[in-house]
Amino acid sequence: MTDKRIFKASEVDSSKSGWICDLSGPDAVNPDPYWYSRWHFRTRQQAVDFARLVDNGTDPGYARNLVTEHDWD
Repeated sequence: MTDKRIFKASEVDSSKSGWICDLSGPDAVNPDPYWYSRWHFRTRQQAVDFARLVDNGTDPGYARNLVTEHDWD
């Protein structure tokens, strides 16, 4: 099953590349599209790994560092 929190960045902004993991809750009316609730990643796998870590209780900032550790761009 596909995690609906993970989607291509181009779906929100056609000039963007990569993937987004949206952590805003299901009751969010209008989450800020680029800060706080949405995290950007180069690959889909990074976004999936990030979501898994956060779901298991890892701090989002630390989780992002873990999944992008070797992403030098």
